[in-house]
Amino acid sequence: KSKAKHFIFIHSDNDPYCPLEHAQFLSKKLHGKLIVKKGQKHFSVSTFGKKYSKFPFLLKEIAKS
Repeated sequence: KSKAKHFIFIHSDNDPYCPLEHAQFLSKKLHGKLIVKKGQKHFSVSTFGKKYSKFPFLLKEIAKS
């Protein structure tokens, strides 16, 4: 926390491995921004194919920072 200016958490509302509550907890504790993507499971190439070999929405968020 002392080495970062801000935190952005990007999470799916239906991740089978990492509950949304964990991201909500961390974003609260670290005063971060939480972005919830609907129906994206675990953001993996094995789940959604090449769509997740790149993260254009993540690049847009970083550019805003």
